[in-house]
Amino acid sequence: MNNDRFKVINNIKLFIKYVDNIIVNYPRCSFNLKNRLENTCYDVLELLFLANIIKDGQLYQRQIISKINMLDFYLELSYDKKYISLKALNKGIRQLDTISKMILGWAKNNNEC
Repeated sequence: MNNDRFKVINNIKLFIKYVDNIIVNYPRCSFNLKNRLENTCYDVLELLFLANIIKDGQLYQRQIISKINMLDFYLELSYDKKYISLKALNKGIRQLDTISKMILGWAKNNNEC
């Protein structure tokens, strides 16, 4: 496995652990938001694994970026509903930004080969 790809997987695993910690305090009335946030995290991880085993993983890389954008939205919505603090929002967005940059770099590297 390429070292950069491994870093992306490690970063998304860290993000999943972070999300697991912050969604504990979501109220029952926001069950759907909580589930979407959690499930999308696991979808990103699954797509990363698929992109690693497919020779041309561009389709998966695009799906990953799309899902990362949705995670960003879910975090913002969580902040708007006051389920997470501004500090938690900023930390999550920074982590997602790092992951996005890594995915885009990976996609660019694949296009040059």
